Amino acid sequence: ARLRDNAVFFRARLCELGIPTRGTAHIVAVPTGGEARTTHLGEQLAERGVLALAARYPTVPYGDGLLRFGLTALHTQGMLERTARLLADLWGQAYGGDGCFSIRFTKK
Repeated sequence: ARLRDNAVFFRARLCELGIPTRGTAHIVAVPTGGEARTTHLGEQLAERGVLALAARYPTVPYGDGLLRFGLTALHTQGMLERTARLLADLWGQAYGGDGCFSIRFTKK
């Protein structure tokens, strides 16, 4: 129950901060709109003590990218709140403060 609650809380918090997510399980996927963006955000999070898998091709379609956050029942809401705020700050720095609205998704 706590794992599910953590996933619901984290997704809701990201949504409130304007960050898109995919899926409903305990692995929270955040589409970044590109491989370079994914790598950059993953590295920035790691430097600040947050582990998020930077998924790129061939795990996702070529040119796309996802950050994957693997939540556990041991994470506290404080940890998840800190991570959500950190991601939002980095997102804004990387994309000029426009948040997810600066990402353009295209179909191939």
